[in-house]
Parts: sequence; structure tokens; C-alpha cells
Amino acid sequence: HIAYNNMAYNGTIPTEFGRLTAVTILNLGQNSLTGTLPSEIGHMTSLLSGGDWGFVLSNSLDGSIPTELGNLVEMARNLEV
Repeated sequence: HIAYNNMAYNGTIPTEFGRLTAVTILNLGQNSLTGTLPSEIGHMTSLLSGGDWGFVLSNSLDGSIPTELGNLVEMARNLEV
């Protein structure tokens, strides 16, 4: 479980997060992150949730959503629509 929500972080999301394949919750919401969402996040196939504050909610990310995020099957099953 990685919860970096509401920590006033800025900059880009490190591609190294993709190496954390056993992490089940990744919460980067409520920060000042910029740039694009790295495609390497798609390697985190154990992700189940973005936590209470959302995966990347309320940041300043831009660009398109990487197709590799389609690998996050378990997380997609837990999305509230």
C-alpha cells in the first residue's frame, strides 16, 4: 500500500513505480504532479485500488492515458462508475 496523497508533491511520476508489482493500492491524489502518466504503471498488475483520494485525482497531469493501463484488470474491476 503506497499512500502519497495530499503531500504537496510536485514533478513527474517516476517510471520506477512500475517495478512495484506487488503493490495493491497506489494513491497519488491531491498533489501537484505534472507531466504524463508513465506507461510503466501498467506493470503494477496487483493494483486493486487508488485508495480513498483516488489513484491520481486532483493533479495537473496531461497527455493521453497509456494503453498499458489496460493491464490493470483487477483495478478496473474495482472502479466506481
